[in-house]
Amino acid sequence: MTPPHELAWRALTTAVGLYGRNFGTFTALCLVPAAARFAAFAGVSWRSGAIFGIVELVVAGFRIALLFAALRSVWPQGLDGLKQSLSQGSLFSRFSWQEVVWQGLLIALVDLALNLGAGWLGRISAQDPALQTANEFVIKNLFIIPFTTLYLLVAVKVTLRL
Repeated sequence: MTPPHELAWRALTTAVGLYGRNFGTFTALCLVPAAARFAAFAGVSWRSGAIFGIVELVVAGFRIALLFAALRSVWPQGLDGLKQSLSQGSLFSRFSWQEVVWQGLLIALVDLALNLGAGWLGRISAQDPALQTANEFVIKNLFIIPFTTLYLLVAVKVTLRL
């Protein structure tokens, strides 16, 4: 049996590899949300009202597309394989709580480091505090959100042995 910390490490390294192989797709799917966040935090005039609502609906559509791209990356054989895996007995019999704790701990640490890095890059990128925040959210939307989405799916796959 593989130790829980090794499973957590395997999930991280698998997620990094998948992210690298699909970097262009994930970045393209996050350009519109990143631009919308930049505009919102930079103080553009249309950030309220109907246009803002439409922009947020478009962002939601890109987020859904990102989720499907991440699912496709983690389960390249398609979701039929996932469905079949899920029907093979109780999910609770497939993992230990130690594995869940290790996965959660590593995900939290990696996400914390990435968010601290984005905050630092945002602060050094501009003098204006609003522009610093806008830049930070561009980085988060372009890189951290897609990686974390992918990483969570990989962690679930590894932990549940799907």
